[in-house]
Amino acid sequence: MKKLVSIIIVNYNSFDLLDTCLNSINTHLDANQYEVILVDNNSEGDISQITGKYENIQLIKNNKNIGFAAANNRAIELVDTKYTLLINNDIFFTENSLKKIIEIVDKKEEEVIVGVRLLNPDGSIQESAYQFPSL
Repeated sequence: MKKLVSIIIVNYNSFDLLDTCLNSINTHLDANQYEVILVDNNSEGDISQITGKYENIQLIKNNKNIGFAAANNRAIELVDTKYTLLINNDIFFTENSLKKIIEIVDKKEEEVIVGVRLLNPDGSIQESAYQFPSL
């Protein structure tokens, strides 16, 4: 069954954040709907200790740090899904969050970019630097 969403994550030496992120994906998203394309920018340590705990992960290990944008571009080349979601490894999903995003995007006929609510570690809302138009 073809996946609906490719979730792209770039990692560099942030194993705790990555583990929390992947755990939230594994816990709150339907495994039949997504794949994770994880690009590791030559982190120190064994990333397979994290990735080995989760399914649906395609790992790209760079032999040097090629930077955030180039790492995302490398992952995007592999995408074969209807939707592509680029996230940082400090993102975590809550119940039905991806479903809600897809419902919003499906209502639009044109290309869209979706931003989500940013929360501080204490759960308070983190203000964005700019006001963006909403759907």
